[in-house]
Amino acid sequence: MSRNEKRIVLALSVVIALTRLLAPAASLFDWDEALFTMGVRDYDVAHHQPHPPGYPLFIAAAKGVHLLGVEEFRSLQAIVFLGAVFLFPALFFFAREAGFDFTTAVCGAAIFSFFPNVLLYGGTGFSDVPATTLVFVACALLLRGRTDARAYVAGAIVLGIAAGFRTPNLIIGAAPALLATWHRIRARSYASVAIAILAGGIIVAASYGGAALASESVAGYLDAVEAQRKWVREVDSWRNPIRGSLRGAAVLFFVQPFQHEDLMRTLAVFVAISVIAGLVRRRAAVPIVLATFAPLAGIAWLNFDVNTASRYAIAYMALHALLAADGFLLLGRHRAVQLFLAAATVAVSLGWSWPALRLQRTTPAPPVAALRWVAENVPVSERVFVHRSYYPHADAILPRHNVTLFDNDALVKDITGDWIVDWRTYAEGHNFTYPRTNPLWKVVRQRAFEASVRPVPVLRK
Repeated sequence: MSRNEKRIVLALSVVIALTRLLAPAASLFDWDEALFTMGVRDYDVAHHQPHPPGYPLFIAAAKGVHLLGVEEFRSLQAIVFLGAVFLFPALFFFAREAGFDFTTAVCGAAIFSFFPNVLLYGGTGFSDVPATTLVFVACALLLRGRTDARAYVAGAIVLGIAAGFRTPNLIIGAAPALLATWHRIRARSYASVAIAILAGGIIVAASYGGAALASESVAGYLDAVEAQRKWVREVDSWRNPIRGSLRGAAVLFFVQPFQHEDLMRTLAVFVAISVIAGLVRRRAAVPIVLATFAPLAGIAWLNFDVNTASRYAIAYMALHALLAADGFLLLGRHRAVQLFLAAATVAVSLGWSWPALRLQRTTPAPPVAALRWVAENVPVSERVFVHRSYYPHADAILPRHNVTLFDNDALVKDITGDWIVDWRTYAEGHNFTYPRTNPLWKVVRQRAFEASVRPVPVLRK
């Protein structure tokens, strides 16, 4: 890159990093965030603290922040925020190594950074954003490793770390790793291949072996992993007859993982233009992007929970962003047109996401608000009934209270003098809600938008 290009990338990296300050949530929200929080407090995958396979390096990084006196959820957020800060330069680096020109790489990385799901989840306690940043860096280093042995080994090491954050990163890193390994073998750089495989393998094995050893027992860890695999196979995947059609799932995972139909369908047109032109003209960048991200998209389509498509798609939506930016240039034929369309996409994404960012940043999630009300107003001597859908939240927020879980109102109708936290709202209770008209409803998993606290006798009325 020229000196001016380096300055542009640095300036954009700083500006985009500052926009990440719009996202940090006022509290944890989702079920899995509560499990991650419990994992920072007391790691045990056998007890789903967090859920299998354990995300060991993500939790380890958060534990490192926690040692500084930061509370568990904020420790997770700190790692996620760091990942969000470096998303733009990481994807730019990958795009350049894949073969895109400077402007397309800048536009694609900027578009990705402002996708609503990328923006919003960059302020949460989920592992997706930092894991994605790491795998972008790993893939970029591996692609550079086609001609540089040191970059190749470094890429294998970073890919191992990325897999320690989220195992699907191995799927994303597979194509760049295979391509780079082929070039290393052709260059007779056998030592670098051996070192890379050994280093990456040791990191992954140590990460998940450590997760098993840190749990209640290795057998308990393996049982939990197997139970999770069975759940995915029988409930989340295409094998579940009530999951819906594969066609409907394809729309969710491939075209519009969040519900901004106009934006995503428009981008899909430009992605198609880029793919067709790239394959016809045999431009290496397009097949590299497809080989890197399309396999995970296909696996997600067939196997992942359709209700969480927005979050799962973060890992592969660089494909949408980079190819759309490439399509802008191909159709417009001028850099000015490409820059205008990229800027318009960023503006539309940010403007549409703004109400959701503001709600997430300023208002605690309803189940958290309800449980905090209990923590501040209900003596620890009194029993609190919590609906099972909020049990991990209760574990994280009410560790000292006498909590009883329920999923059937009949079990608590005859109890007096106690309190109940429910996912429904009641006129007689203390109610906490997120409006379903907010765009947040169209991005995150559609649950936990209402919660209430009320005395148990109210159920009799």
